[in-house]
Amino acid sequence: FFFFFFQAEDGIRDAQESRGLGDVYKRQPQVIANCLRVLHNISGEEDLSYRDQILDSDAVGILINLYENNKTNHKILTELALLISNLVRGKPYPQEKIMLQLLPLLAQLIDAMDNQTLESTLFTFRYISTASEKACELIIKLNVASKIAKFTLHENKNVKDLAFQTVGDLLSSSDEVVNTFLNAGLLEGISISLKSNNMPNSLRIEILWIVSNIVVSPSDVIAKVLNSDIISIIVNTCLKEETTIRKEALEVIWRLVNSCSVEQFQELMKYQLVEQIGNQLEDSQTNIVLLAVNCLDEMLGKSQALAEQKQTQNTVMIELERLDIISKLEILQSHSSDQVYKSTLKILETYFAVDKE
Repeated sequence: FFFFFFQAEDGIRDAQESRGLGDVYKRQPQVIANCLRVLHNISGEEDLSYRDQILDSDAVGILINLYENNKTNHKILTELALLISNLVRGKPYPQEKIMLQLLPLLAQLIDAMDNQTLESTLFTFRYISTASEKACELIIKLNVASKIAKFTLHENKNVKDLAFQTVGDLLSSSDEVVNTFLNAGLLEGISISLKSNNMPNSLRIEILWIVSNIVVSPSDVIAKVLNSDIISIIVNTCLKEETTIRKEALEVIWRLVNSCSVEQFQELMKYQLVEQIGNQLEDSQTNIVLLAVNCLDEMLGKSQALAEQKQTQNTVMIELERLDIISKLEILQSHSSDQVYKSTLKILETYFAVDKE
């Protein structure tokens, strides 16, 4: 069957009039689509040797040629995207050079109008970005990242979800990558999605994880986040949801406080962070309590730096006392977790002159 398919493709490549199978395929796009579907089914088998046989048969060159000759045929493009998604997944991954050869084709398939092609293409980007750092770099160079970020605003739920997941896979400490996503409207997509009431928790966690990676960027990137309504949503909504969501929300706040400038921290205080984080200290989950304590520790340190700079009082200390969160911290000295105990004691000894018992 492989021989039949690929020989037929040789006919398609030939610019001259052909009497062979390639000429038949030119007149019958449905046959091409059917062949692609069969190859898609075969390559999806658990036995990866089938996938590898296809790749070893000059599949990349043939698939590129197929795209060039059928750019306007949505059925073929859909089947092409489905096949490619199977060809790059599974461990061990295909050779890196094969994935790099496929990326320019994928960069064109992502412009497809139909959602099924788009979904398959996004799946493929996820597989490739996970398997190869060089592929991630090429994805950025091909200007694909900006397109993916825009899909976080897509009206189709599956496309939107996959776009966020792909962003999560591609996001790195590279300022270039982060800025590419932000300039393409990622923050708007995040804001709209976090406000949604019907978003699955798994995706909500993914989005919060994305934000937590964004806020460890330089101050100009943090400024963009602060100029959006994302932090307000996280503080006023996400910190009041179930445990897994609150954990990720606290992680965002901890990283943001740790990375922001003292001036930006002053802006953060308008969100009533002390009160909202203080509410987490009574949670039954140790990981939530520990994150909350660590957040307060970071906030106290940043507030102290601001106080010394402005020659004023430590506003976080004042708020902790006013809201009687100090008593919650004192109770935590009896917590069953040694980490919680030590972290709490550090705060009390450093800022409130409480002697170690």
